[in-house]
Amino acid sequence: AIKVLHQHILEADVARERFEREAKALAALNHPNICTIHDVGEHDGLPYLVMELLEGENLADRLDRGALPVEVAVELAKQTGEALQAAHDAGIVHRDIKPENLLITENGQVKLADFGIARVPNADLTKEGQFLGTPCYAAPETLRSGEYSEQSDLFSFGAVIYEAACGERAFPGAEAMAVAHQVMNRDPVPPSEANRGANIPSAVDAAILRALKKKPSDRYASARTFVSALREAYDGRRPRKTRRRRNSVPFVMTLAFGALLLM
Repeated sequence: AIKVLHQHILEADVARERFEREAKALAALNHPNICTIHDVGEHDGLPYLVMELLEGENLADRLDRGALPVEVAVELAKQTGEALQAAHDAGIVHRDIKPENLLITENGQVKLADFGIARVPNADLTKEGQFLGTPCYAAPETLRSGEYSEQSDLFSFGAVIYEAACGERAFPGAEAMAVAHQVMNRDPVPPSEANRGANIPSAVDAAILRALKKKPSDRYASARTFVSALREAYDGRRPRKTRRRRNSVPFVMTLAFGALLLM
């Protein structure tokens, strides 16, 4: 897939900055759950990226058909968390984790995409003290003072998993200012209350809500820690019947099964 910055967009300085930032971020990352970049260049004055071609849909389109089954949401969190952890380990803060930027391929693989506003190490392009991103998935400190960190990415990650599990946004609303006020001042209801038909265990509720704490220090230490807590909460929902190791069900099969249940 070739991503080209056209001339009418190129006239805006911020567009070129974001394009260059995305190229730098993706070039620094090599992970199966992050969209791969193969080449960067310029043709006739127009910059371009050559990226892997992904067949499938983004999470936002999938959620238009309803919430994911809990086990599928947990698997989504696992793959997304691995991608986010890889970015953080490389010193990159994504700053725009949302369903539209999570791609699900036809074989069920999750790919984190769109690093256009990411904060990358040693880059003059990164501007601090201003809000970047999408209000309903943004951390309180980013809305209040433009402070971005791994912890703000974790808040956005938690908001995405909340929505994936119950099909409702943690901070709903149509007006950006009203949504921002909710993010900064209101705790979301547990996902199981937002959608009582989703059958979300209380331990999973608690794991997701911790990622959405207002204070960064009250959230998880890392994306990996959040995923571990979520997996433990889900696996502990009922006593184990056997010690025999079971093969995991492929993500694409669980997605298909979930879609059948919704029909």
